[in-house]
Amino acid sequence: MSSFGRRPRLAMIAATAMCLIVQPVAAQTPWPSRPVRLVVPFPPGGSTDLLARALGEKLSKSLGQAVVIDNKPGASGALAAESVVRADPDGYTVLVTIQAPVVVVPHYTTVRYDPLRDLVPVAALANGPLVFAGNAAFPARNVKEVVAYARTHPNTVSYASFSPGTWSHFAGLLLNRHEKIDLLHVGYKGSAPAIGDVVGGQVQLIFDGQATVLPMVKAGKLRAYAVTSATRTRLLPDVPTFAELGYPEISSDGWMGAFAPAKTPDAVVKRLNAELVKLVNTPEVMERLNTLGAEPASAMDAARFGRQVASDYKRWGDIVRTSGYRQE
Repeated sequence: MSSFGRRPRLAMIAATAMCLIVQPVAAQTPWPSRPVRLVVPFPPGGSTDLLARALGEKLSKSLGQAVVIDNKPGASGALAAESVVRADPDGYTVLVTIQAPVVVVPHYTTVRYDPLRDLVPVAALANGPLVFAGNAAFPARNVKEVVAYARTHPNTVSYASFSPGTWSHFAGLLLNRHEKIDLLHVGYKGSAPAIGDVVGGQVQLIFDGQATVLPMVKAGKLRAYAVTSATRTRLLPDVPTFAELGYPEISSDGWMGAFAPAKTPDAVVKRLNAELVKLVNTPEVMERLNTLGAEPASAMDAARFGRQVASDYKRWGDIVRTSGYRQE
């Protein structure tokens, strides 16, 4: 074979060799090398959005990359969760959410993802209880009196939730089941209209977050009866927990957490966990959480948070099945 015949062949071999060399180098590009997207299941201005933005600003500085907030409301958070599940598992798409789309919603409606299989828990961010409260003019002054009044006035006492199929809805169902009473559920699209109707007397009772209930309690327009946290809260130290009152099944904090698509590299998950756990405990983010009636979650690695998520998923499955609630 002449040297002219060998040259194209040698050039092809050299080009192939260069591809084999370049591909591993590209695969080893350090993370992050481009902007990170935080997907939020609710519109701008809500609690989850405000926390995501507070974290995003600081995360951008610690990672050295832009952090973009992507609001994807709809289907009780399922649309945002599904978009993250379908994203590339490369660490550049992260879901920041309350617990509902992950451990509650899949039990009462059809979603196109399996949260335990298709999402990897990254970090627990914050915890915040619900407050059970009533209109100041309602005659009951504590949970025992609420129950007694409901028994003597069947089918006349109602409670508001900020959305059907959420913890604020199911907490009332659990109280009904425990005491064999019939508080009537009135579901709203958000806390503001729910609080407005309870203050206005159209509905007597409400389960809602501290951030929305506390100002009305301080103004004398609502009376707080109990909180769903395991221990009394710093913001309402004189209000008992449901567990103290003999309702352990209504003892549960709502939480916010971060999730990535399944198969996201372990090293990236570990880095994100370390950064987020550190940031939720900075004074600025803690101040933001305080305004939201929440507190930083206990520091835990991704594996421990994953065990909590799996446990909550099972518990909520039991609650939803017992309640009989279904949303088509």
